[in-house]
Amino acid sequence: GGGVCAEAHLRMLQTVLANLTGDKTAKERVGSHWERMGFQGADPATDLRDLGMFSVLQMVHLTSTQRLRAAKTVFEFASEKAEGAAGYGFPFALLCISISKISLEAMRCGSIIPEMNRRNSVGKVLNDLSMGVLLEFYALWRSEGLSVERGDFQGAIERLRTRALRAPASLLAAATGPIWKPPETLA
Repeated sequence: GGGVCAEAHLRMLQTVLANLTGDKTAKERVGSHWERMGFQGADPATDLRDLGMFSVLQMVHLTSTQRLRAAKTVFEFASEKAEGAAGYGFPFALLCISISKISLEAMRCGSIIPEMNRRNSVGKVLNDLSMGVLLEFYALWRSEGLSVERGDFQGAIERLRTRALRAPASLLAAATGPIWKPPETLA
């Protein structure tokens, strides 16, 4: 749809793209720049249909100042710009949308409700779970050498979904932990 909501969605997506790429030029609503961010096509609205504003807000949080370096590391690998990433990229925006879906599902099934009650915050827990899932996805993807071409994307998401629903504590802890680095090779 059009109007104020569509404009707000676009402005937030432009902010996310600018944070990840450093390119502060406002992007059109439709264009190949969205595919480079990891949407399935030139119009991000197609992928955002299910969760809409919630997914966009989660992306804004994931790329906020406090965790931007970690999000950029994941994004650069996803877009195959990082060293060793060629052939191992994945659709960053689709991953973020899947993570948003996992976070809502974890709340609906009750697995993160005790933590929300303990912290007295729904938003902080949803945001931490999302960041934790993003960082754990990256660690899993890198450490196991997973690949979209081999069909590993949905399976990796499903493994993290299971963790979020059954035992979210480690994912919540990962939100503030270090980003995965390849093991040092002994010379």
